[in-house]
Amino acid sequence: MSIHGATQRLETLRNKHGDLKTLIELDNYLQQKLDNPNEDHHYRHMHNLSQILQHHQGLEDIDQDTFQDVMASIEKSSYATRTDKFSKSTKNKYRKTLDYLLKTQSKNWEDYALPGVNIYQKTNDQDTTDKDQLLNPENLNTFLQKAGELSADKQSLRNEAFFYTLWNTAARTGGVLQIRLEDVTVSSEVVEVTVPSHKDSPKRENLPLYFAAPVLKRYINSLPKDQEYLFESREGQRLGYAHLRKKALQTYEETGLDVKFEGQPLHLFRKSFKTYASIMELMPPGELDIWTGHALGATQIKRLYDRRDTETAGRSMRKSLGLETEDRKDWKKVLAPQKCESCGEKNSSHRPSCYSCGGVLKPENLPDQVKVNRGDPEKAELIGKIKSMRKLIKKMDLEEDVIK
Repeated sequence: MSIHGATQRLETLRNKHGDLKTLIELDNYLQQKLDNPNEDHHYRHMHNLSQILQHHQGLEDIDQDTFQDVMASIEKSSYATRTDKFSKSTKNKYRKTLDYLLKTQSKNWEDYALPGVNIYQKTNDQDTTDKDQLLNPENLNTFLQKAGELSADKQSLRNEAFFYTLWNTAARTGGVLQIRLEDVTVSSEVVEVTVPSHKDSPKRENLPLYFAAPVLKRYINSLPKDQEYLFESREGQRLGYAHLRKKALQTYEETGLDVKFEGQPLHLFRKSFKTYASIMELMPPGELDIWTGHALGATQIKRLYDRRDTETAGRSMRKSLGLETEDRKDWKKVLAPQKCESCGEKNSSHRPSCYSCGGVLKPENLPDQVKVNRGDPEKAELIGKIKSMRKLIKKMDLEEDVIK
């Protein structure tokens, strides 16, 4: 799978440096040895090595001194980020490229690397996030409501559907943006989506999205049948990361939610689902690893469970022993789709009014921060009765003219 034009860039790189033995060997290795290979990952390491070769020679059969010289230049480099901090993430990628270089020559990192320098070092944006700084289900509802209000009419439903899908799949942003409309199946209770492989996450087929289903169904019904990707711009292009990041930051600021949105604001959805799916006990830990696209026992999962504080752990123990008597927030209920009492339509958890008839949904199902626009209750009730009559006519296999 390719994003950001990696296919074309990879071919350009091959044509430009096709006579360099070291690059050729890395190219062959990446094609044969990588798990879940994709051209974006492939291009990144080819590009990194081409950059290294501009400053270092004698890498065909590299010795320890030369390898450590290359490492030292990377460790001392200052890869500036948008926040003017040094990017540990970029250095991690360059170290991984060097690790692949050693593997093409049947050599080991431990035997050649600088003492005490590991391939992977924790980055600033991967520090364990406090559970209280994640989007809990009530905050999620508040965010989705505000995201719709801050968008133009045609983009409101799309943005609500995207952010809810991002949370419900616990996928990386790039993975959700690659979902094709042909890989989406709508059923009565859920919407099934197939999330393509992205970075280190494998392809996940037919994930049944229950919480996001109502808004997704509404959104999908509004799309042209020939649309390629699930989420596209007004110009018919796949949505870009920068636009969505900007929209997320704007929404966080407007809601005033006390959550950690600095750095990677869209990645917060992935962290939040993993943590609250664990707290809500939606599935066993191993199955949650698979759902989120993590290898079993991965270090990322340790960071996830670190966010479950001792209070949560104690509550789980009390429940397993049948001792739990304290009141407990029912997060599943907070996120459950709401059924409109006027027309019977199912609505997403964040909706203050019905998608279909405009009727007011139960106030107790809404976050405290959301202001309910009550509209015209008599009109909503009338519309609900008309819709109920039409459903009855359809069920009896009659024509609408029969009621005239």
